[in-house]
Amino acid sequence: MPGRFDTASRADSRLGLRLLAAAVIAPIELACAVAGDWWFTGLVLVVAAVAAWEWSALQTRGRFLPVLGVGCALAFPLSLALGILTLAPLALSIAISAGILLLPRSGDAESLTTGALAVVGSICVGCLLVPAIALRGADNGVAWLLTVILGTWACDTLAFAIGRRRGTHRLGLWMSPNKTIEGTISGILAAAVVGVLAGFVFPSVAVKLLGLGVVVGLSTVGGDLVESAVKRRLGVKDMGWIIPGHGGILDRIDGQLYSVLFGYLFVTLTP
Repeated sequence: MPGRFDTASRADSRLGLRLLAAAVIAPIELACAVAGDWWFTGLVLVVAAVAAWEWSALQTRGRFLPVLGVGCALAFPLSLALGILTLAPLALSIAISAGILLLPRSGDAESLTTGALAVVGSICVGCLLVPAIALRGADNGVAWLLTVILGTWACDTLAFAIGRRRGTHRLGLWMSPNKTIEGTISGILAAAVVGVLAGFVFPSVAVKLLGLGVVVGLSTVGGDLVESAVKRRLGVKDMGWIIPGHGGILDRIDGQLYSVLFGYLFVTLTP
């Protein structure tokens, strides 16, 4: 069946690009996570800036500079990194004021709407990345953060690979009609396995790492579905283009935004 063969070939090609991109990105992310301090904080800030730029550029279509989005996204993580949370409202005020000055003079309703979407989305990106910095700074922070990072990768990769090659039962969700039950379950199990393996490396928190792995799997799938819904609403396939096999930074970290958030909540709210 040529159609099925072509689909499988495209899936293999995209999976290969994903693995190649991961081979380049993974060592950098893991090294910064282990090093901690400003190495990891710096990485988070760079990711937040690029993701906010992508989001703002997508919303405004070049009608005013995405610098507005970058400023809004960096307000909270940078304030947390500096230990001065009161800086966040000030930074947001400056960024939003600058954005208003960059709006077209006509000030039509559509421009105001897209500007508001750029601001709100960028703030969300920044806020969702804040738990990554907090998680690294917690007790056993390296164990938690590595489990979240590796679990997200494992879930994303296995869900994509198994879903495209072996998936036959669709989830039936409008935001992502190609997602399958087989792929989704495989991704969640892969993240859980990462939690189990992490427990052998950090035995003092082994049980909690297993639970964290499951939480990471579920939240990664949820984050991917949220971004799929957003992309369908916007009528785009990818949020950006800089990462082969993924699209943009937002396409790469969609699951991680939520796995970091819910992972942090799990770690801090459970004994």
